[in-house]
This record gives sequence, structure tokens and C-alpha cells, in this order.
Amino acid sequence: MATRLYLFFLLTFCAHLTFGQTTYFQQNFSAGGTTASYINTASPSVGQFTDISSGTGLTGASSATIGSNYLEVNRPTGSSGQVRFCRASDFAPTPPSLYIQFSIDISTIDDQSSAAFFYVGGNKLDNSGSTPANADLFAKLSICFAGGGAPSNTDKYYLRDTDANKNTPNYTGKTNITWVLNKTGGTLTYVAPGGGKSTVANNKYDLWVNNTNVFDDYNVLTAAINLQRIKLLFNNGTGKIRFGDFLIRDVAGVLPVKLVTFQAKPQGKQVQLNWATAWERDASHFVVERGHDLNNLVPIGQVKAMGNTDQQMTYTFIDERPMPGANYYRLVQVDTDNKLEQSKIVAAVVNDSQPGIDILGNPIEGNVVRFSARNLPEAGYRLLSPSGNDIPCQLQSYADGTVQLTPLSTLPAGIYTLQAVGEDVRLSKKVLVR
Repeated sequence: MATRLYLFFLLTFCAHLTFGQTTYFQQNFSAGGTTASYINTASPSVGQFTDISSGTGLTGASSATIGSNYLEVNRPTGSSGQVRFCRASDFAPTPPSLYIQFSIDISTIDDQSSAAFFYVGGNKLDNSGSTPANADLFAKLSICFAGGGAPSNTDKYYLRDTDANKNTPNYTGKTNITWVLNKTGGTLTYVAPGGGKSTVANNKYDLWVNNTNVFDDYNVLTAAINLQRIKLLFNNGTGKIRFGDFLIRDVAGVLPVKLVTFQAKPQGKQVQLNWATAWERDASHFVVERGHDLNNLVPIGQVKAMGNTDQQMTYTFIDERPMPGANYYRLVQVDTDNKLEQSKIVAAVVNDSQPGIDILGNPIEGNVVRFSARNLPEAGYRLLSPSGNDIPCQLQSYADGTVQLTPLSTLPAGIYTLQAVGEDVRLSKKVLVR
């Protein structure tokens, strides 16, 4: 386990005014590379599958490749073999509901009902290419081709509930899919893709294509099965399916706002805060909090949110009276039902005439100490062990005025001291290594 460095005053830090959210899987494939980078069979991260496989060795073999922000699965001929991806590692904790979102775009296709199936179920969903039984599934969704065959290949497709014998309309181009599954024991209210609120009954699911609810309160397959794993099998038809923007969460945790950036920058004697949202659902406003440390942040202002939008929005707030030295900022996102969610904490250092050092991070991750120094042009820096001994470190200074100390060996847990020694001053800060 990597060593973690925390400021000493983090010992009493606790988050308040939050509501629960668990993200089980999230991947937009923006890092590029090969499929191998997105697979971890034994212990997948929140952005990894346990398997991505295709028909290697077959004539005109199927394939799975990473493109620009998508995973493409391709069957170039009717005998290309199977393509699949699996997340055969249990979501933890076991979700009582799932809010599954992804985009799809399909091209070069023939007519093929149930070309691919997307499965949600329990621990019987494995990395193999075998088709799971309905008794082992909470729900499944069929992806169907309606291309008309060569030479027309109109790239049409639709989704199907094979047990209810119901189809969506035909689509072309990229669409955004939202699949809401409920196993909570009661009716569940959630934020709909187009804004506003919708409900789904217990042991039912809703399916949205873009902002349209196409399957409302449809029956699940086996209510006793847990929502633990996902699997896609592409067995039939000729065509390419591109998947992107995967996000799998619990329903209760779907936020009023998706915050994509939050920055704090000193501007003379002021601090400018900038943030952006990817989308907003029934968002009311943002509360801006500030503190002199990570443990005591208080509201200093409020900014009205756009409310409901699928467009990126940018916001700015000017702190006209920041404190000398380090200022720590946090956003509290508030929706129209007064549900709250806190952002990460960011820091900005406002210089004054007094010498000072401010350790940066929330918390600092890894075996390093990074800090900002004020009015200490000729200072030297030391990291002292709990017993007061010097710890050999590499020192690196950055263009933004911050300094990094990297110990030459891993630090055991304990309370350490960062010391700055100048011509007429000696300053110290405590650092907790856990």
C-alpha cells in the first residue's frame, strides 16, 4: 500500500452535509491505448473490465479496439466469432439499485435481431463466452441491427426487451443510453436524463434513449438476483458497435451536477475561483466555503446554478478578502430538494510580508511533501523524523513557487516535521504519515 502523507490537522477532519453516492464503474476511454490497458482480471479498478475478448484466429475475425473516446467491437462477417466485455468482479457494496449510462454508435450493419446482449446479474456472470440463463440475471437488454443489408447499410439500430417482446424506435448515429434498475424494495425516485424527476417501481427497470423514456417500469427477469456484475456478448450480425462514456452508479447517488473542474488562483490580493459543470439536473446553487486549514471551512458566498442543462457551464467567484497564506476552498452543490454534495478541496496561497510555509494537498498522496514558501528566498528545507533526525530527501522546485521533498526511502507511519531555515527565521509544520 502506498504511503500517504496528511497534514497534522487532518486528524479531526470529517466531511459533513453529504449524501451517499457510489460509483461502481466509470470509463470514457480518453487515455487511448489498447484493450489490455482496460483489463484487470483479478482486481479491477473502477475503470477496468475483467475481460475484453474477440474471435482471434478466425477468418475475418471479430475484434475489440480502443478508439478516440470509445471501445469498438466489430464483427466484419457473419462468421467472425464472438466479441465480449465483462466486469466479472462483484460491485461492492452490493447495489440496491443501478443507474447505468453509456453511449452507443453503430455502423456497417445488416438486419439482425438481438445481435448483442447486455446483461446485469449476480456472480454467475463470468469472463467466459457462454450465454447466461435468465434465472441468473436481474435484467438484460438486446441491441438489434436494422441496416437493411448491403449495399444500402443505413446504419439503423434499435433496442429490445426480448421477454416483453417490445422494441424501441430505430436510431442512427450516436445515442446516450440510461438504464435504471431498482431492487430497493420500494418505488425509487431518480433524476431523469432530460432533467426533472422520474420514478421506477421495485423489481422494475426504466430505459432512456437520449432524453426519452422508451421502456417504463418493465419487468426484470429474476428479482432474487443481485446487481453485482455486467457482461456484453456480441454473437450475431455484421457491424461495429462503439461504446463510450460508461458510468455505473447507485440511483440514490445521482448528483444534481457533474463537476468537471474546480480551481483557485491568486489574483494579487484576491483569489479567483473557476469551475465548470458537464451537465446539471435540478441544480439550485453553489455555496463557496473557505478555511485557513482543511478542518474549518465556512460559507463566504453563493452562486446561482443554471438548473437543468446538458451543456457545459462555467462559473466564477472572486474572494475579495482572502486570508494571508494558504486559503482552502470547497464547493457545496445544492439541488432544488436541498440535497447537498461537496467538491474536493483546492488551495490558493496569498503572499504577505511575513515568512511562511504552507503544505499543499488534500491529502497529499504518495511518499512526498509538497509545499509553498513565502518570503524565504534563501531558506533551506529539512524533513525530520518523529525522533528529530534528518531524513535524506530529494528537493525539487517548480515554476509556480512550490517545493517538493521526496524521501529517499519509504516513510513509516508517524508524525514528522517539515522545517524551513532562513537567515533570521526558522519555521516548522507537522506532517502525518499514515
